[in-house]
Amino acid sequence: MLKEDQVKVFALLPKRPDVSDEYFHEHWIHPHGTWSLDMTPLRRYVQNHRVEPGLDGLGASPYEGIAIVWFDDLNAAVTMGEDPTYKEKVQPDEPLFIDMDGLAFTMTDEYVLRVGPQVEKDAPHTTKAVLLLHRGKGLDPAEFAAKLTEKAESLGSLFPAARRLTLAVNLPVNYEGEAEPACDGVIEAWFDDAESFRSDWDSDRGAVLAELGDLIDAEATEADLHEEIRFIWPASERAGAA
Repeated sequence: MLKEDQVKVFALLPKRPDVSDEYFHEHWIHPHGTWSLDMTPLRRYVQNHRVEPGLDGLGASPYEGIAIVWFDDLNAAVTMGEDPTYKEKVQPDEPLFIDMDGLAFTMTDEYVLRVGPQVEKDAPHTTKAVLLLHRGKGLDPAEFAAKLTEKAESLGSLFPAARRLTLAVNLPVNYEGEAEPACDGVIEAWFDDAESFRSDWDSDRGAVLAELGDLIDAEATEADLHEEIRFIWPASERAGAA
């Protein structure tokens, strides 16, 4: 297991109800995603475009897409709004395709459970299962984070067909002022294609849910299948480090 030294931020994007799925995904890629190339605080940036809502055994999320960004530290993440490109281009563009009332962010530590083979920025897009975990009833955020981190090694044996597997654990900042973030942690699993994922999930979803057990609220936990598109991707990074 490898703990990354950067802060990983998930931006959970619900689609504006009056725009089409096609418009949302096309506009998010360009011009919106293209502008990210000029944002200096971003160390890595990928877009997860939903291709299948819900996984058998877990409900769908309300998010048509998930942007994932890595920063050097927490301060760089929380001050991203000061970046000139964000203020002048990205932020004014968000309401054109995102339901701003449902937009949510969560800041996390990332644990790489399975590294996977090296991949280039422009390699074919990757199929990714994303599980938005909600802590079990009666668990406070600190207790959940500690128990989830303790499970990292055993979680690494799940999804045997996955090329890469990561766990993101919420930072305490998400709960300041008794705030409740959109999720308490995230599991991401990368596959060669949707068929590989379905075969894996059909045979092993019971083991996945059993391993998480009472640690999560299974009724509240959400999951979707995505296609990953890389925008800022250092050449030395490995597959799916998105």
